[in-house]
Amino acid sequence: MRLIIGLCVCVFVSAFGQAEQWVSRAERASAKGKYDSVELYYRKATDIYLAKDDFNNFWLTTVFRAKNLVDWGNYPAAIQMASVVIEDRESRDGARNYFQGLAYEVIGNAELKRGNYSAAIDNFFDAELILMKNTAWKGSLSSVYISTGNAYRDKGSYSQAIDYFNRARIENQRNGD
Repeated sequence: MRLIIGLCVCVFVSAFGQAEQWVSRAERASAKGKYDSVELYYRKATDIYLAKDDFNNFWLTTVFRAKNLVDWGNYPAAIQMASVVIEDRESRDGARNYFQGLAYEVIGNAELKRGNYSAAIDNFFDAELILMKNTAWKGSLSSVYISTGNAYRDKGSYSQAIDYFNRARIENQRNGD
């Protein structure tokens, strides 16, 4: 009996350890700009998480995949993937949850890179509203503020850009960054 329980635990830990290895490989590949490898590694990790019914890590990795697609320049696919996260997480966790905040940020970054500044600002605003509501999520706010500042700067609204850059600075100081 102990042997069977031990084998089950080893297989369970091994599968999750394998997913973490794929995520680690994806992060290293991303640092090198190897976006096709990043997509492959994140996809392998999401497959493992989905097979194990670990939906939080599945959706978090899906958001990372969407961020990678933005970096890769595949904005429509990134927006589509992030939109799926928003819709599915709302049906599971209700409106305005953490994964939706991250997904809105991804969509905002894709729109920013496409030059759709108003759409980017709207998505960053949605991300900000979501991430502000829980103190555990506020660590993600500074990147949203920086992106919002970039959108306002690119739009030519320099005073609003400065305001958001200052918000990012204050948030980083609060977080000890």
